[in-house]
Amino acid sequence: MGPGAEGGDPNQPKPPPVASAVRGNLFQTLPANLAHGLVLSNLPATPLAQSLGADSELAMSFGLDVKEYASLIPLLTAYLETQKLPNGAPFPKEALEQLNSYSKIDTVFLMIPKLNSETQSFLLMARSKDQKIGYNFAKLVSPFMPKVDLLFKEFKLDVETRFENNLPEDTSAQGNPPGRFPGGLGGPLGQFGPGGPGGPGGPGGGNPMAKNGLVGAEVTYIPQSGTIMMVGGALHLPQNFLKDFESVMAEGFIKQKNDLGLKLLGQSASPMAKALMVYVANNKAFPMGTAKEGSQTAKFGLRVPPEKRVGWMSELLPYVGIGDLAPFSRNLDRAKPWADGHNANVARIVVPEFLYQTPNTVMAPGTSSHEPALTNFVGISGLGFDAAEYQMVDQASAKKLGIFGYDRQTKVEDIKDMPANTIALMVVSLDRAQPWLAGGGATILGVSEGADALEPFLIFLDAKEKSRYGVAVMADGKVRKITAKVTPEVFRAMCTIAGGETIEQLDIIAPLMKDPATLAQK
Repeated sequence: MGPGAEGGDPNQPKPPPVASAVRGNLFQTLPANLAHGLVLSNLPATPLAQSLGADSELAMSFGLDVKEYASLIPLLTAYLETQKLPNGAPFPKEALEQLNSYSKIDTVFLMIPKLNSETQSFLLMARSKDQKIGYNFAKLVSPFMPKVDLLFKEFKLDVETRFENNLPEDTSAQGNPPGRFPGGLGGPLGQFGPGGPGGPGGPGGGNPMAKNGLVGAEVTYIPQSGTIMMVGGALHLPQNFLKDFESVMAEGFIKQKNDLGLKLLGQSASPMAKALMVYVANNKAFPMGTAKEGSQTAKFGLRVPPEKRVGWMSELLPYVGIGDLAPFSRNLDRAKPWADGHNANVARIVVPEFLYQTPNTVMAPGTSSHEPALTNFVGISGLGFDAAEYQMVDQASAKKLGIFGYDRQTKVEDIKDMPANTIALMVVSLDRAQPWLAGGGATILGVSEGADALEPFLIFLDAKEKSRYGVAVMADGKVRKITAKVTPEVFRAMCTIAGGETIEQLDIIAPLMKDPATLAQK
């Protein structure tokens, strides 16, 4: 039964179907920087929206109040005015004006439902109280749809494309003028799923859909809700094509995100420290060094070595940046090796917060979307190169323990030497950077018990003091400069959680470092 068949106000939102645990979304590896929860709240049910979502299994649904984000569009427009197209020409003035008008969009909604086991649909919807945006949207999309049609034909796909302009010709008109939406987009989509109702001008259903589906755009004005702009479709494509399409999309997404991430690379450990402290505040403990291996990954009773397991930095993904990496964290299978399957896709994402620019770098920190992205932060495991293997219950090594271990988790209360005196993380040279998702020695390091304890960490040159120094994130979240005044003995004391030593004049030998971002604001 199509939506609206039981009567009632068609503009009232309908609760979305429950996501299926069986039929996975074909685009599940692509994260969306949108907040959950809005769903169809305050968005009217239009023919296209109902057709794509009614009675189907909602594999992904995101809604976002974009008023604050939309305010950035004028800044983007101003930036584009200074840029050139690949052919050297400036961006068309009309296109920039249209883009600028989208700053008045207040709500965005994305859903990717499954109409059936073989058809993937999608719907991107935006709403604005400004009716002028709708006319700009029509000018932008109308000439673009024929190009989409040609693109599908190049891939030898029979996909129908259409654009429905449902805006009133007179802005004082109420609702949609009769007859301007013959059949709506609901009818044809019924070929692969539940048929939606027709628009205000005509009945739904009836027209046959092209073999490989439909991609359409719609703009309409509803007095109670405002201007609604949508792009959606239902694609019935060969499975191998869908996989290739997803692969291309994922590769493009990863490359663009990595390029942006590397541009943000700087000299500040504060973002990493803040992410770590949020995790500690939520869990009253530091992350376990490596994830526990699943029973299905062990062979013949042998344990999976730490270097093949997912590492502790994966736990910080929800707390870095603006939270857009949280979906990655949820989708990781920590029972499997970090380089396995979907985990390997996540491993390729550059996380700027996990990198610290160092001098004399000869190796780029993960510029290829085909290789794992890197980090040059390491968790300190304690004294000795095998300190990460020490256990809390082993009294012989109790005073050598650092915060991180392969199979142990340090609680805040375990740090008897006080978090302010204990090093959690150190920065190493980017030349020694390792995959950030990897466990084992890639992201955990023990400190030498010899005179060379500081050697891997004194990688920066203080021109004023004419000496080398290192950068440490303490267990209380403060970032300190490990200067030449720190002796190997004192450094080792700072790397243990319960050594019992007293650190004298900490602020002198290891002064606090100010965040460059904070300095720039002054």
